[in-house]
Amino acid sequence: MITLVCQTCTKPFEAARKTARFCSVCVKLRKKKTNQDAEIRNRERRRAQKKKLYWEDPDKFRDRAKICMKKSYHEDPEVKAKVNTRNKKWYEDNKEHALQYRQDYHIRNRDADNEVVREWRKRNPEKTKAYDASRRGREWIDYQTVCEVYRKYKRKCIYCGTKDDLTLEHLTPLSRGGGNEYENLAISCRHCNASKHTKTHQDYLEKLQNVRQDQGL
Repeated sequence: MITLVCQTCTKPFEAARKTARFCSVCVKLRKKKTNQDAEIRNRERRRAQKKKLYWEDPDKFRDRAKICMKKSYHEDPEVKAKVNTRNKKWYEDNKEHALQYRQDYHIRNRDADNEVVREWRKRNPEKTKAYDASRRGREWIDYQTVCEVYRKYKRKCIYCGTKDDLTLEHLTPLSRGGGNEYENLAISCRHCNASKHTKTHQDYLEKLQNVRQDQGL
């Protein structure tokens, strides 16, 4: 064994050959750096190859990606929750764009869109029945009842207190068994009414309370 000086760290080390230039520590670091550089080069080459194959037959890759995404979405609860959260956030940030896109898509693909609705109704007979029942329950509400409801709630939204863009509100939604009785009617602005969706009055109040607590209000 002879003592040499490492050309990288300049520390002495024991070697069996005079031609050795690096100590064992520096040799490991150099190998690691070489492997990292090779990984980067290979990564870029693989990306270029995949990109080339993709543009040769994009439909094939899209169909395969959709199958993999659907499989992971339905089989992995964490992936499903993550995707739903991301989609919900995107929709809230781009609501007007999403609604306009949906309207334009329906105009361009009316027949296909209607076929999707028909297939959904076949797969979900109970939900379809409840929805149809709620539609049938929307009979005419007489003018006197509307005036009494507005007078009762002082022409203010029962959720945010605004007096603008008001509409009738069902405390228990029609889709959940509510009716057009005077006791089930209230006043809300269109924003709160749409945000409430199919929630009951109490459920929506709890949601608003949780949101205000999270915002520190």
